[in-house]
Amino acid sequence: MAEDGAPEPAGQKDNKNPSYEKSFTRVEELVGELESGELSLEQSLRKYEEAVKSMNHCYELLDEAQKRIEMLVKNTEGRIAGREDFETGQA
Repeated sequence: MAEDGAPEPAGQKDNKNPSYEKSFTRVEELVGELESGELSLEQSLRKYEEAVKSMNHCYELLDEAQKRIEMLVKNTEGRIAGREDFETGQA
């Protein structure tokens, strides 16, 4: 159970590194809870803190994905290959 008495979302307690999709979905849930206006100040602060942590995790995962993509599309000179490189087959 979470500190505010609500049950924790499935997988959150056991999964320290959730996927991008799970993290983003959790942010959306938290925003909905915050927008409801039904939380105390302390509950709102906890939810906001969790949302910030989840968004930061999303940003980290996006940065990792971008780096992987850039590594895959670099040409022989070390530059990121443009569309022309793929169309002509030149590296």
